[in-house]
Amino acid sequence: MNQDQLMIEFKKAREQLKQAHEYFNFALDHDQIDHAIFMLNAAEKRFDMLYKLAKKMQISIAQLQVQEGD
Repeated sequence: MNQDQLMIEFKKAREQLKQAHEYFNFALDHDQIDHAIFMLNAAEKRFDMLYKLAKKMQISIAQLQVQEGD
């Protein structure tokens, strides 16, 4: 994965994490809450994995944050 691909995937992961939080906030019954927790855990793991990869590729936090304005 090159730097441009990583930036795109990081942006997607950030959006998925945001959506998972929103889904959790509106979960009503036990099954929805369980599913929301599963989605949150998966989104957090993906976000963390990409963040670690960015650090390994020596991409700064500032570079990742620049993508937030997109």
